Amino acid sequence: MCCGYYPFLLTFLLRQLGFRGQFCLDDNKFIENKIRRSLVRSKGSESKYKLNSLIFFDLLYPIKKMKPTLLLLHGALGASQQFDTITPALSEQYSIHQFNFYGHGRTEYPAEGISIAAFAQQLLDYIHSNKLAPVAVFGYSMGGYVALAAALRQPDAFLKVGTLATKFNWTPETAAKETRMLDAKILQEKVPAFAEQLKTLHGEPGWELLLAGTASLMQQLGDDPPLTNKTLKNITIPVRVMVGELDTMVSIEETNAAFKSLPRGSMTILPGVKHPLEKVDCGVLVQAIRSAINL
Repeated sequence: MCCGYYPFLLTFLLRQLGFRGQFCLDDNKFIENKIRRSLVRSKGSESKYKLNSLIFFDLLYPIKKMKPTLLLLHGALGASQQFDTITPALSEQYSIHQFNFYGHGRTEYPAEGISIAAFAQQLLDYIHSNKLAPVAVFGYSMGGYVALAAALRQPDAFLKVGTLATKFNWTPETAAKETRMLDAKILQEKVPAFAEQLKTLHGEPGWELLLAGTASLMQQLGDDPPLTNKTLKNITIPVRVMVGELDTMVSIEETNAAFKSLPRGSMTILPGVKHPLEKVDCGVLVQAIRSAINL
């Protein structure tokens, strides 16, 4: 049959099944789901007719089964390439998306500085510009915090969220503790290997700008955290919060408090896992993400 007849026959089939209005013939998944929902709702001879129509549709317009999409979000002072060790395994099951937050991974540092609010809007812009909504998201550390802050704004943009090593207990005291070492001169003196790693990841002078910006961001979180036990109750999507048993930055207690506040929350403690992403076994991390997202 000439392929030029396909749009006409598809339109005819959909009209016979009772669909009205505009629809995109290129959106295979949309068309398939519409027909299958119609079949489920139908009974008797009408159901038999629609079953025959569905068989005809499958023969006429074969559906390419698509992998579910998974969006990966890196943490503070990190970059998207930190997921390079696990994306091959995850790509077997998911269509992977990732990007760098402003100022990270050699991207331009914004003149107005960085904040959770700006990152959350960047995330939402990425989701909508790439037509991913609703999408499953895994966020490591700050990436998980950003995902939940964005889900608080626009829950319809998310299918579910999984987080690992995300800190929820932000106060002026905890912020002061976490920012003590976020000074370029101190890092170069005390932890030169980490300073060199940041230079490689973010370039010069980007790494110093990002270091100072991250300290400011944490101070903002300490003064006015957008995610609290009260606001977490308003996140209506499924959320899995995960924490490493040996994480010295994020406590099991604060993760458990967040889990209890989430209406559709679940929680996992990963035995023997520390905070740094590069120290998490790749197999353990892949399995944890698959379990959290579960698509």
